[in-house]
Amino acid sequence: MSEGPNEPEHIPSPEQRRRNREIARGAAAPGGRLDNQGGGVPPETGRISERDADASRMATEAKGRNGTVVFDGNFVSIQRKGFVARATIGKGEKRIPLASIAAVQWKQAGPMVNGFIQFTVPGGKERRSSFGKQSHDAIRDENSVMFTKAQMPAFEKLRDAIEQAIVTRSAPQSAVAAPANVPEQIQQLASLRDQGILNDAEFDAKKADLLSRM
Repeated sequence: MSEGPNEPEHIPSPEQRRRNREIARGAAAPGGRLDNQGGGVPPETGRISERDADASRMATEAKGRNGTVVFDGNFVSIQRKGFVARATIGKGEKRIPLASIAAVQWKQAGPMVNGFIQFTVPGGKERRSSFGKQSHDAIRDENSVMFTKAQMPAFEKLRDAIEQAIVTRSAPQSAVAAPANVPEQIQQLASLRDQGILNDAEFDAKKADLLSRM
């Protein structure tokens, strides 16, 4: 069988060459992909919501020997992970509302002894230890977390943040003055006007002032 005539060489138009260059650039970009029209699409970037960013900035975290404590302004979360946590209390997370914390107990760590932070909660199971056994008992207490001397600065920051939040929450709110009864005050002004104590212009000015406060 004889071969057919050679196909004429296809020469791309300037528009097609420009299109091919755009496709090549899009495919070569890191993480780039091609859309349905062949154009390069840049990789998507993750975004963090403002609420999550605020919560992240606000949270205070301290990692100890048998747990991690996170305070977000409203809750104290005790997270148990790792071998020591499983061997003493068990894995999991306990969230304590700030309003439920009656006291924060504290023992400093030394070069040879661990310290701990303990949260007193009404109805909780924190242990009441005898002298010399505080650290020993705290390691099995569900509301306590042990820490070493190197970990203590993070726990001091955490303790201060929690105690300051407790004080702020417990502070008495300033009394809000009861709104004045505007209709009664206007009646009183009218009585003063009728008695001649106020003239009409003074009455109208004070009445307008009272009405503007409503």
